Order: sequence, then C-alpha cells, then structure tokens
Amino acid sequence: MKGYLYVADERGAEIEGSRRYLARCRSREEYQAILRELEAAAGDGCMVLDSEKDRRSSAN
Repeated sequence: MKGYLYVADERGAEIEGSRRYLARCRSREEYQAILRELEAAAGDGCMVLDSEKDRRSSAN
C-alpha cells in the first residue's frame, strides 16, 4: 500500500511523530492493526486520518 495513517488534532493538524507508513502493509488486516494502534494512542479530541482519501472508507 502507498501512503500513511496519522493522528490529527481537533483542527485536523497532524500530530508530529504519529505517522505510520503503509509501504510494508500487504493486507486489509495489517492496515486494520495499524489503524487500531493509532486509535488507541490518540488522545481526546484526536482522530486517525489516512493520506489516501478513499481508502479508509473502503477498508472498514
């Protein structure tokens, strides 16, 4: 997969150090595992975003 997932604050600004590149991600399950990891680490008011706009909706 190309792109990355990242945690953003309530304004949508990327939180430094949260970016996880998906170059080695080979399956939907691996994508979901990274997504869950970031969601668990995200603080109140934060959200996990995908650099590829269409992928997140199709991966859930």
